[in-house]
Amino acid sequence: MPTSLVCVSKGFPYEFSPSTEPDLQSDGPLLIEGWRKCLNEHPDKHFVSAILGIIKRGAKIGYIDPRVFRIGANHTSANEAPTILTADVNKQLQADRLTVLTPPLPEFYVCSPLGLVSKHDGGWRRIHDLSSPKNISVNDGIPRHRETLEYAAVDDAIAALITQGRGAMLLKEDLVDAFRHVPVAIPDRWLLDFSGTTFCIWKISSLLGCEPLRFFSTYLQKPCI
Repeated sequence: MPTSLVCVSKGFPYEFSPSTEPDLQSDGPLLIEGWRKCLNEHPDKHFVSAILGIIKRGAKIGYIDPRVFRIGANHTSANEAPTILTADVNKQLQADRLTVLTPPLPEFYVCSPLGLVSKHDGGWRRIHDLSSPKNISVNDGIPRHRETLEYAAVDDAIAALITQGRGAMLLKEDLVDAFRHVPVAIPDRWLLDFSGTTFCIWKISSLLGCEPLRFFSTYLQKPCI
């Protein structure tokens, strides 16, 4: 029975793996040696290098527009349940996914608005609106071709299963909030700021909203053989 791990993947953007950026200042939720071992026999070494590069140095978000300083006001929905908003932020701080900025603010800085959307169970979900303001948002500064995501098809999984041979097993694992496992490259963190009444936050891992980071979080949930 094969002991190697083969992940069925398509459309992964190698360009989002930084090769010359500084290493992350602290370990993220992904253990690089474990991933290196699991991907040791993966046939696409360029792909493996990209994955390991993101774990070690964080993911580039693909932004190419000029550096700016912009602070956007939060959406009115953020004021509807401020205690819930603050509690969620504190939870992410404790998980080491955010860090509090201290004055002075950096020369280049984008603070995108927060908001709350209602959930089917009557609760609230925090959103970080990187598509606001329209036409000059962080997401507007990311080329469309860097947002295209191609999911692996059933045929891809079947082909990998056949390649592995008799005794191979097809598994599917899901990560809760997969986006939150993706570290952001240090030079791109100035694009992912937000603020509240008592805090100013710099993201150190992805919390939904930035289009290219879908690629890596989607990969984390690929069928494995």
